[in-house]
Order: sequence, then structure tokens, then C-alpha cells
Amino acid sequence: MIGSGVVLADGTIAHAGGMVVKNSTGYDLSRLYVGSLGTLAALVRTNFKTLPLPAARRATVASLPERTQRRAIDHVAALGYEPVAALIVRGFDGEVSGRDGLDGRLLLFYEGSPGTIDKATRELRSALGAAGVPETTILDREAAVTFTRLIDAYVSSLGERGATYRSFGTPSDLTARFELVTALAERHALVLESIEDLRTGDLIARISAPSPDEFTQAAVVFDDALHEQLPYAQVLVAPQNLRDRLSMWGNDPPALPQMRALKLRFDPNGTLAPGRFVGGI
Repeated sequence: MIGSGVVLADGTIAHAGGMVVKNSTGYDLSRLYVGSLGTLAALVRTNFKTLPLPAARRATVASLPERTQRRAIDHVAALGYEPVAALIVRGFDGEVSGRDGLDGRLLLFYEGSPGTIDKATRELRSALGAAGVPETTILDREAAVTFTRLIDAYVSSLGERGATYRSFGTPSDLTARFELVTALAERHALVLESIEDLRTGDLIARISAPSPDEFTQAAVVFDDALHEQLPYAQVLVAPQNLRDRLSMWGNDPPALPQMRALKLRFDPNGTLAPGRFVGGI
């Protein structure tokens, strides 16, 4: 987004950004407004920069046999043709394409010219073969749908018997965070499904139990234990009856006093989305 029109808490109509990125000066208030999720202003108009669709798209899916994940990740990192997205998925059957091997499954997405994508695919198959991954499935017509279903899985709901967390970090500590969440889920008898973003370092972790009662008993204790180790993990999806008992935004960030001051400056009477943001802002 390159520009926005907003209504502030006192009714003032304000504008930020512009139709052309290069003519914008000063603070990037558009991102501030969008990131505040309605706590600082109400968005009434937005301007977006759009790009043409790529000439070709391709998704690849590979089940990872036991003890191949680390080698597969290392080989993907060394590819000459980088994918636009690279993810390790465990679970989410029926929501995300492919089936798990013992080490989950690897999903890569490519965009560009048909010739470049074909070269990238040959390189990928060779790299994964060297890592011990015997087969890679190619999805061309289904590439866009596959990517959309993957993103939808981030916020898919299991009703009252599950919740989904997002842990931010770097690709270098992604495996350590996954192993930590795995150990906590096992300790509290919860089923864990995960999506690991090898490019951004994000970890999506969905925990569940066979029944709502079993999940309720384990979820709060799991949430406390998780935030002791990953204090800023956020809850993306949770049953309504548990939202007051879970740390939905994670522990309060160090910048919370500055965030409160900003909220007070923009919305002194607490009119806009009260109590719905980090730290109860």
C-alpha cells in the first residue's frame, strides 16, 4: 500500500502517502495506520501499487523421508534460482497440498519466465535428490490455488479443540523454535501441526486435542509454558471461550510505554478499538 485516507478519533479526515511513491516525504504514516489494526484511525481509502502477474508460476511439493530435512534445507539454501517462498509443512492434511514423509514435506513456489522456472526445477530436483529426497511433484495449473490454500491454513480453525500460534524469528533459529514447541506439545499431550517459513523464519504452530474438553484442560498450561520460552509468540486463532485465558499477543514488548503514548496522542479518549491491541491498548 502506498497511500491511505483515514478518519481520526476526533473526526478529522487525514491523508498519508500518495499515488506516486517518489513524491512522498516525511513519516510513513500509512504503515502506522494499517499496523495499528484500527486502534489509531479508521481506514476509509487506500491506494495500492500493483504489479503485473508473472508469465509463469510453479509449485513443487516433496515428501521428506526420515533424516532428510536438514540436508534438504541446506541444499535449498544453496540453489542458484531462489524460490519466492520455501516452507516445511507438517500436518494440515486436506488444507495444504501433499502428504508428509517422516520429516514432513517441502513446498517451494517459483515465479518468472517459463524457461527460468524450468531451469530452476531441474536444479531443485537435482539438489533434493542429492539430499535423499526421491520425488518432487510439479504443480503448474494448481500453483496459485496451492499457495492460496497454504496461506489460508495459517488461520484455519479447528473450532473449540485447537489454537494456532505464530512465532517470529530468523531462519537460523527456526529449527530450535520448532523443536521447543514440539517438546511442549508432547509434554501436554497435544497434536502439533506446523508451517516453517525458511525465508522469513516465521513458525506457524497449530495445537489440538481430540475433544474441546481435553483441549481446554491443556491449552492454558501450554500457553504459559510456551510464553516462558517464546515470550512474543502470538495467537492467530483460538476458541472464543479461551481468549481471555491465553496471551493472545504474547508478553508485553519493551516498547509498550511508547505505544501507549502514541495511542494517547491519537485517541485520548480510548474510542477506537479499545483493549484489542498489544498490552490491552
